[in-house]
Amino acid sequence: MQKLLFTLTFLLSTLFCVAQFADIHSFNYTNGGDPSGSLILSADSTKVYGMTPNGGANNYGCIFVMDTNGSNYRELYDFNYIDGAKPFGSLVLAGGNLYGVTRSGGINQDGVIFQVDTVNGGRYRDIFNFNYTNGKSPNGSLIIYKNVLYGTTDSGGTNGQGNIFSIDTNGTHFRDMYNFNGTSGSYPMGSLTMVRNKLYGMTNTGGAHTDGVIFSIDTNGAAYKDMFDFTSGIGTLPYGSLVAGGNALFGMTYYNGLHNQGVLFSIDTNGSGYKILVNFSGPNGSDPEGSLIVSGNRLYGMTSEGGINASGNVFSVKTNGTGFVKMFDFDNINGGYPKGDLVLDGNSLLGMTMNGGANSSGVVFKIDTNAVSYLAVNNLITNSEELRVYPNPNNGRFTIEVNSEKLKVNSVAEIYNSLGQKVYSSPFIPDSYRDHNSSFIIDLSGQPAGIYLYRIITEAGDLISSGKVVVEK
Repeated sequence: MQKLLFTLTFLLSTLFCVAQFADIHSFNYTNGGDPSGSLILSADSTKVYGMTPNGGANNYGCIFVMDTNGSNYRELYDFNYIDGAKPFGSLVLAGGNLYGVTRSGGINQDGVIFQVDTVNGGRYRDIFNFNYTNGKSPNGSLIIYKNVLYGTTDSGGTNGQGNIFSIDTNGTHFRDMYNFNGTSGSYPMGSLTMVRNKLYGMTNTGGAHTDGVIFSIDTNGAAYKDMFDFTSGIGTLPYGSLVAGGNALFGMTYYNGLHNQGVLFSIDTNGSGYKILVNFSGPNGSDPEGSLIVSGNRLYGMTSEGGINASGNVFSVKTNGTGFVKMFDFDNINGGYPKGDLVLDGNSLLGMTMNGGANSSGVVFKIDTNAVSYLAVNNLITNSEELRVYPNPNNGRFTIEVNSEKLKVNSVAEIYNSLGQKVYSSPFIPDSYRDHNSSFIIDLSGQPAGIYLYRIITEAGDLISSGKVVVEK
């Protein structure tokens, strides 16, 4: 029986992982290595473009393209240091051309802004070379508005602490829009976000408490405002970017919060209403270095560390902070240490990890958002003394018994088969007025023999407990 249970558990885990997650490309340094940025979709959503800061023909990084199913991977361009090196962030697509930045290389060795076509990587050119005085080492991505590119550098500029710049897509009219000075923030690490003709961003340090700031600035460089100052207890050291949803901005910090492992927060676009939505704790992820994406009322993101295997994870949460779902845990074999952002392609999420994979040089992965919620593991998960499932194995009828006041809340019990199909759902309402254990009987006698996954979810969408049940007939 023990051998049978092990085999069934292994098969179920394999089926669930295949249903939700797939490595669709492993980097091997020859074709690029250690991707630290994000992917972008082609105009027709059939391809993705990306960059790696290492590997490629000259080991200074490359630009690549591949189909969204992982096929037809090819390098569009290999950097050679003279034309730029160590590309970071993601590309931006406009008019059949890709635009991006490198952290080093170029005429002054301080990084470049470049343009390349999407067809075969031809017509590559540096449209601007940084020289420290006008900025050095851009770390985030560019954004485009009316044929003007906007971005930041994380060092250099008038005060040596980074700046905000703009430049036309043809390489003319470079403008040093704002220079950080420590008091107003310093060392921006992420990208800018535009909301109603205003730019928003974050700095990694500086501000009133030297722990970073959230800022806004007009597209003409006027009206810079330090909207919010991070400090101990509420989040510090943001590495990523902000994302807009309605009248709110959402972001993450790398450090601090309740468990000193980073937070996910929201703030109004006017700088008020800062709220911590998620405190990362290790099991639910830690130390996020990327940014969020928003789809409907849900946010999707990654943490660079933490999770079951301490290699980072993919998660989702509602924009009001409820319903946190840990969608997938990296284990360094399937990828590890994701630093960039996700991209949504229909019902799939695409992303990259910096480490792990077949060649330990990072991967491109794909997750089906329709097949992951039932695999969630939350920080509300119980221990074996608080919740018991018996008998297990069983003939299709089993009992869930609760022995904890904190778990006696209105919730829903869900059961999924090995294909990830929901086969049972019913309100689970333990009697909070009883001193002895509360129990709930589930009947799967109409289902075939096999191994099933149970979940108990609160009204707010938080996962209380999950586990496997074996049905024998």
